[in-house]
Amino acid sequence: MNNKTIFQEKNSRLNSNNNDLTAILETINNLPTGEVEVNLQEKTITPTTSSQTITPDTNYDGLSKVTISGVTSAIDSDIKSTNIRKGIDILGVTGTMEEYVAPKLQSKSATPKTTLQTITPDSSYDGLSSVSVGAVTSSIDNNITSSNIKSGVSILGVEGTLEEGITPSGELKINDNGIYNVTNYASANVEIEKGITPTGTLEITSNGTYDVTNYASTNVNVASSGDGEDPNILLNARLNGTLTSIDSNITTLVGYGCYALTNLVSANLPNCTSIGTYAFRGCSAMTSINAPNVTKADDYAFYLCSKLTDVNMPNVTTIDTYAFSGCSKLTTINMPKATTLGRASFYKCDLKEANFPLVGTISQELFFQNQHLERVDFEIAYKINQSAFANCSSLVALILRKSDGICTLGTASSSLQNTPIANGTGYVYVPDELVEEYKVATNWSNYASQIKPLSELEE
Repeated sequence: MNNKTIFQEKNSRLNSNNNDLTAILETINNLPTGEVEVNLQEKTITPTTSSQTITPDTNYDGLSKVTISGVTSAIDSDIKSTNIRKGIDILGVTGTMEEYVAPKLQSKSATPKTTLQTITPDSSYDGLSSVSVGAVTSSIDNNITSSNIKSGVSILGVEGTLEEGITPSGELKINDNGIYNVTNYASANVEIEKGITPTGTLEITSNGTYDVTNYASTNVNVASSGDGEDPNILLNARLNGTLTSIDSNITTLVGYGCYALTNLVSANLPNCTSIGTYAFRGCSAMTSINAPNVTKADDYAFYLCSKLTDVNMPNVTTIDTYAFSGCSKLTTINMPKATTLGRASFYKCDLKEANFPLVGTISQELFFQNQHLERVDFEIAYKINQSAFANCSSLVALILRKSDGICTLGTASSSLQNTPIANGTGYVYVPDELVEEYKVATNWSNYASQIKPLSELEE
């Protein structure tokens, strides 16, 4: 029983016997004497990274003392030498970490050259952060010009215009008068015996072999059978350089038939179906050809007929390589049945419009440098080869009507080089439903902003 309980009990007795002095004295005399006993606890704690409140356990009245352990590096697992600056102690751990100092870096630019370059930082920098190397362009070499590059080839964005030719070799021996093709020879050795001076004109009215030695010219007037070579053309063409016109019923004009007749102005061949290689090449005075039944004009057939303006060949289906190349006065052409147009067949002409509804492949350099060509129309074209329209500086409308798939473009850089389409002022018109497909197609994507639907074309 504690003191309080004892006191309360005795006090109760006092209250009940407050008149009894003896009871009072007895109560006083029996009160406990001496100091009151207090039960205190001693504790030891280890500091943590969180605050702590230390209290006695439940069986104690209080704490007599609290012992707090010293703080060590164990307080934090990151207290280790590799995380502390070199030479610094934290809770007994000495740091070994070297301080990082950011390097001073320089950014530089370089222009490519034909010689090796080594790019280094300036003396006040520790190194390079980046080096920007410019694009290589045609300026890298002064010899990169169109005239030095093969036609159809592009070097560093420069399209070539150099025509590949042959290297003449050997010697041609000439022992008789006549016209000779010396293209492939480096020299000609002419050894003709000196004879009489030809005079007069030999009239030839029937087929046969004639001695024309003593005549300055011949006048061949032999009725043609209608087949093969017409003597009226071939003899006169080869013997008389002054021939100015041809009017014949031949069906085939063979190669070199009227080669380089510089005085020939016109040819009327109503029954001819085929015109051979080099047939009219170099006929620089020729202005017209009427051949309504011709179906094929071979390579170089009218090459360099620089005054040719009138071509009537409505049934032709095949125009071979360079057939009309160099016809610089040719402004119009009507060949609705043509299906095949060879390489450069209208190279450096002066066409203003071209309409070829049956042509599928637009060949390499087909209309190269037709500087007044404004509009071309193809019904079924499915492929455009390189340099096909290069240097057509007036081409504002390329019309591709094929609706069952896009027409492929050979090269973006050369096919339409130096045209208003490439420069942003001309347009390619395609079927409405294919516009978006064209805009993302290979090479066409370069001209996405110039591709329009046919519905916007002013016919």
